[in-house]
Amino acid sequence: MTLNNQKEQFSAAYARAVASIVGLNVSTYEVDDDSIDITIGRAGGMAEKIDIQLKCTAEPLPAEGDLKFPLKIKNYQDLSRQTIMPRILVVLFVPENCVDWMEISAEKAILRHAAWWLSLANAPPTDNDTSVTLTIPRTNLFTPNILTDLLNETRNKFSSL
Repeated sequence: MTLNNQKEQFSAAYARAVASIVGLNVSTYEVDDDSIDITIGRAGGMAEKIDIQLKCTAEPLPAEGDLKFPLKIKNYQDLSRQTIMPRILVVLFVPENCVDWMEISAEKAILRHAAWWLSLANAPPTDNDTSVTLTIPRTNLFTPNILTDLLNETRNKFSSL
């Protein structure tokens, strides 16, 4: 398995772990045509789903300040397109060496480092032709509580229609 495939698998496992903490369902796609890797939502809930593009990088985490991530232009355009269901980008930052991604003992399993999310809804068009470097606020840590809040926003948006 290539390192990129390992990163892809690890980011999916991370997202599933976050969703499982708050009892959410995760659906995957056979083909990633629209820059959507997974959908997370509540069972039986109308419009309580969020589409997610997963990325994983071994770039060093800055000691402070916002995070930077170069996103391919196709992904940028797909994620910034107007859609009914919200779409977000989730970027998992991991140590450079894959053996350091996880620590396991009888008492704990620790994943390193963490993932951050960003919505590209209403992002401006770009003249770039290969990638766009995004700024992800350090406050956008992808957590079970944030995931629940994002789903609640979706429900509130659709219940007011």
